Amino acid sequence: MKAEIEHAAFHEVIGRASKALATRPATPILAGLLLRAEEGRLRASAFDYEIAVRASAPAVVGEPGSVLVSGRLLAEITRVLPKLPVTLTTDGAKVALTCGGYRYTLACMPLAEYPSLPASPPTIGRVPAAALASAAGQTALAAERDDTLPFLTGTRIEYGPEHLRLVATDRYRLAVRDLGWTPDSVEGNGVAHVPARMLLEAVRLFEADEQVGIGLDEGLFGLSAEGLEVTLRQLDGSFIRYERLFPEVYAGGAVIEIASLVEAIKAISLVAERNTPVRLEFAPGCVTIGAGSGDQAVASVTIDAEYDAEPVSIAAKPTYLLDGLGSLDMPYVLMRYPEKARPVVLSGVAEPGADADRSFRYLFIPVRSVA
Repeated sequence: MKAEIEHAAFHEVIGRASKALATRPATPILAGLLLRAEEGRLRASAFDYEIAVRASAPAVVGEPGSVLVSGRLLAEITRVLPKLPVTLTTDGAKVALTCGGYRYTLACMPLAEYPSLPASPPTIGRVPAAALASAAGQTALAAERDDTLPFLTGTRIEYGPEHLRLVATDRYRLAVRDLGWTPDSVEGNGVAHVPARMLLEAVRLFEADEQVGIGLDEGLFGLSAEGLEVTLRQLDGSFIRYERLFPEVYAGGAVIEIASLVEAIKAISLVAERNTPVRLEFAPGCVTIGAGSGDQAVASVTIDAEYDAEPVSIAAKPTYLLDGLGSLDMPYVLMRYPEKARPVVLSGVAEPGADADRSFRYLFIPVRSVA
């Protein structure tokens, strides 16, 4: 193999592909990064049986070929190279990397032992990368982090002719995000279920202004754009019937400035022991956030709120509240609840009196509530 590639392109290709390298690979061979020079492009691929990343960029290919080298080492080398063209040349069981006055000789790993990468699923539609990254981030925070129930660690992706929806839950909270997309077909619906954290990392590999192709195949989910293909293994297990968790009728709701509420929760959390809930006591025109009782330290903060229902008290884990508030991209939150104040649903609001943002909903179950 012999190929020459511009520094920026080489840095991007290696940086993208190396994201799929496992921290603790199941077998030593999976620590390798597969480099292939062909048809005027240099391609770099990595695979750990859960995610496969293929990145490529234009290159001057003098001699086609493939090599497998230590991915972590190559990624570290790439970060220190000067901004000059990079040349890769194989010599027997070694590959030489030259960039200006820098020269590295790397040992090749046994190419025959490297597993075949899964085929990229056929594309079914496209979505702006920035919107997909935002949706993946908003929903991933609600996914379970414990692998005891693996299907709860995933994000459910639902699609149809007019919608694309991401959903995640850990049984105590739920996040749902709808976003626009351009399907390849005006008919048909489908579902995919992939690891939430892995999806979040995958979408971050794409440039914000790119249109990302979404692909589906049996057991596989794919993302693609010019020069980048990412394939994720889908999770097994049935997802919960989440829609029935949202109340049909709400007994009350409050509109609160998010910045003030977040500041109050953080201040109150100083006197709350780890995982101790904070109390939200709603009254006309205000909400009081408090924590602590008895012989412990006690604190409370009262802030303005647009609220005119009967007084109600809700207790919740601070992390549930802060995660939900942090996922809203508007200055105000509409916090609604049904009879007995279980569950509580959060939506973003641009300003008091305005309609709530229907594209994202965050639901959590209070620790206890008193109506």
